[in-house]
Amino acid sequence: MSKSEMQTNPLETEKIGKLLLRFCIPALASNLVTSVYNIVDQIFIGNVLGIVGNAATNVVFPAVTLVSALSLMCGVGSSNAMNLHRGRGNIEEAKKCVGGGLGLMVICGLIVTIPMLLWTKQFLVLFGCTETVMPYAVEYARITSLSFVCAIIGAAGPFLIRADGAPNFSLACIVTGSLVNVILDTVFIFGFGWGIRGAAWATFLAESVSAIMVLWYLRYCFKSFKLTLKDFKPDHRLYIKMASIGAGPAFNFATQAMVQIFLNNALRTYGQFSAYGSDICLAVAGIANKTNF
Repeated sequence: MSKSEMQTNPLETEKIGKLLLRFCIPALASNLVTSVYNIVDQIFIGNVLGIVGNAATNVVFPAVTLVSALSLMCGVGSSNAMNLHRGRGNIEEAKKCVGGGLGLMVICGLIVTIPMLLWTKQFLVLFGCTETVMPYAVEYARITSLSFVCAIIGAAGPFLIRADGAPNFSLACIVTGSLVNVILDTVFIFGFGWGIRGAAWATFLAESVSAIMVLWYLRYCFKSFKLTLKDFKPDHRLYIKMASIGAGPAFNFATQAMVQIFLNNALRTYGQFSAYGSDICLAVAGIANKTNF
């Protein structure tokens, strides 16, 4: 990297306080929007299907949490690796981190999508689903699993966009997806009467919109350097390196998925002996979990 290029990098030249305001506030807002995004389906479905609908989204939620963990791994790993190489002046290696990061996002999405499509019922039983809730959970899980690749790109891609010095566009990717989800939830659930299927398709389309915005930025608006096709060449060693960098925050979310699975199974087993039954216990736990999140 030339001296002039180094001087134009705000992460190296601007004051820390100014950088915190410019980058941290949009990042925190993104987390808040994501939290709202996760509970919107619960609100709409609860008003239409009640207990079974809320319970269905709850038993699918461990898979969603795992997707969030993989998104953090890809986003943190690729953006940090890019910044490290860029700071050392290794522009070609930095470019490979962006392309490799996108490749890692696709691979991680497929790792979750394919098993969920092939063994949907088996995973839902593992996640604590009851026989009453199963038909609703299967429909919701199979549709939403189709969007896991887009979900990871839409959640991890903004890390690269922030690293490129565009925190506001990063936030816009997430906010736009959330707004699309709310609008389509209203249309599909109340307008078309699709029930939980409508909520699932709304999620699919909303996450696709966020992913498209990320891909558009990487292709046409990336400011740090111009990406070419060779930068997207698969490299398993690079994937491993980026995954190791992002493993810390990913592990935190992965343990949350495990806690959700154990809790759901305990509620299914022991909830049947209560006055409310397992389904109500699962529904209440889902609402509490997403509100806490």
